[in-house]
Amino acid sequence: MKNIGILLILIYLLSSMMYGNDLNKDLIKSVEEGNLYFVKHYFDRGADISVGKALKLAQKKGHTEIIKYLEVRQQILKDFVPENYRIKDLTLLSRDHIIVVLQKKEMEMEDYQVGYPIILLKKNKDKYIEVSRTQTVSVGSNSAAEGFMGIVSKGDFFTIEQVFGGRVFILSYATFKYNTSTEEFLLDKYSEVYIDRYAESQDESEPTHFKVEKNKYSFEDFTEEFFDALRNELI
Repeated sequence: MKNIGILLILIYLLSSMMYGNDLNKDLIKSVEEGNLYFVKHYFDRGADISVGKALKLAQKKGHTEIIKYLEVRQQILKDFVPENYRIKDLTLLSRDHIIVVLQKKEMEMEDYQVGYPIILLKKNKDKYIEVSRTQTVSVGSNSAAEGFMGIVSKGDFFTIEQVFGGRVFILSYATFKYNTSTEEFLLDKYSEVYIDRYAESQDESEPTHFKVEKNKYSFEDFTEEFFDALRNELI
């Protein structure tokens, strides 16, 4: 896994500059080609084309997965996103859940020092309702290079990926698993990987796994105070 973490960070930081004003054009191309991954990617990077326009094109092309994603995005924008915010990340989960990360449209320096709102939603009949919410963890972040990176979903698991640090980058992975007994997502594991930016090799360390009592902590328990206690092994 040499240099994978640092590569992901560089990709994340450079992506908006690479796409620039072509975001909307590239998003439309992705809809036409039926590429859901890049449709999501360009929206998350700030493409400001209307969801309705993209949805009409997806319907015309018959791309069912993209249609489903855009219909969900349209409802979330209407029901859960304040006027001065945008969707930073929207990830479809198992069990008819989705998770949404919000970000202010106009970011000031102090905005990077607090976490982004992150909302867990569940489908109820023909629409989504809020189950719980928390914030991404800032850990004193003071630039766009730190903080929230993305969400990865697989089966009944999803992982919130974040990055922090100065000389040493800390890649943070908080994984939640759906509990069929309580019918909620509970913290399953937490780990970190470290990269010394000034080391000659800049290799990733082996993952450090923190002690977590499984099936105890819910999604909304994962606050900044909880995060600090977890990292200091106080829980």
